[in-house]
This record gives sequence, structure tokens and C-alpha cells, in this order.
Amino acid sequence: METKAVTKLEQVIAGLEAFNPAPIDITNTQYCYKLLDGFHDLPVEERQKAIPDFFALFERFPEAELGNPGPLVHTLEAMGGYESELRQSIERRPSIYTVWMVNRILNTELPDQTRQEWMKALESVQNNPQTSDDIRGEAANLLRYQITGEL
Repeated sequence: METKAVTKLEQVIAGLEAFNPAPIDITNTQYCYKLLDGFHDLPVEERQKAIPDFFALFERFPEAELGNPGPLVHTLEAMGGYESELRQSIERRPSIYTVWMVNRILNTELPDQTRQEWMKALESVQNNPQTSDDIRGEAANLLRYQITGEL
């Protein structure tokens, strides 16, 4: 009987699906770094297949401490192509990481229309019933920062 070798992509997806964050940030961050070891060596098109799984983890544990911003966010930003999933995720169930990611996008040079779309995504967090008070507060602070330049 021939056994199928598990690919790095499959390992990462399975690891994201199985992950149950600890209450301590460093433990979670170390897990994520170990999980993603070698992932960056895959072709970008292959890595992008895991984008929905990153956001599914953020949605399952919207307030988990996974680094600041941590290896998951850095990996998403490095590979690109995550923006559509980010928009959908923040609409479904905002997390601290999706709110931060929108803010990080807003901190870049953007065409006016694109900036307004991301501002609306950040504003939408306030009215989402899936949003905790802490995440709602963080979104409000970041929105204020984007409007006034002050935290």
C-alpha cells in the first residue's frame, strides 16, 4: 500500500485548523513560527491556498494573542493576495488581527477610493454583533487615529 506524503501546505493548513491558542502569547507565537517553518519556501501561488485558513483561525479565536502583529500577519502580508479574504473575514467576525491588518493597510499610500473602502471596513466593526467590546474599542481607536492622526 502506497502512502501519500503530506505536503508542507497540507501541514500548515492542518496546523492552523488544529491550533488552540494558549493564554500566553509567546507559546502561541512559537507554535506559529514552528508551523510556518519552510512554508515561505513554497511558491507564492501554493502558499496563497492557505489564506482562508489563516483568517478562519483569527475568526475562531478573535482575541487570541498570536504576536504583535506576529508570524501569521507577517506571512499574509509577505505573500499578498489576502485582501479579499481580509474584507470577508472582518465582515463575518472581526478579530484583533483583522482590525490591525486593515489599519496597517490604511497606513500605506492608497488611492482615495481604496482608502475609503478600508475605512468603511474598519467602521463596520462597530456594528457587527460578532465583535467583542475590546475589539470594537480597538477598531474605534484605530479609526480615530486614521482620521485625526492621534491615538
